[in-house]
Amino acid sequence: LVLMEAWLENVPVIVHKDCVATRSHVEISGGGFSVGSSNEFCENIGSLLDQDSLRKRFGEKGCSYVKDSYSWDRVCQNFMEAIDELIN
Repeated sequence: LVLMEAWLENVPVIVHKDCVATRSHVEISGGGFSVGSSNEFCENIGSLLDQDSLRKRFGEKGCSYVKDSYSWDRVCQNFMEAIDELIN
């Protein structure tokens, strides 16, 4: 939820690579970095602070991902498709 809220504000994220759930959202969306160490975290923070275009691109990609995948219409559509599969 925190990732989605950040992305809706066009803010890129940094997650730990050992958390499959957050890492997969970052990989699918292209909305940030997944890191495995404090050194990687510091390097990526530096990249985001130094590169406005990178920060903007990651934030925009994350925002698009949330809007495309988790809008109310999309969530309702997914539920209806799941119900259809159960019925048929």
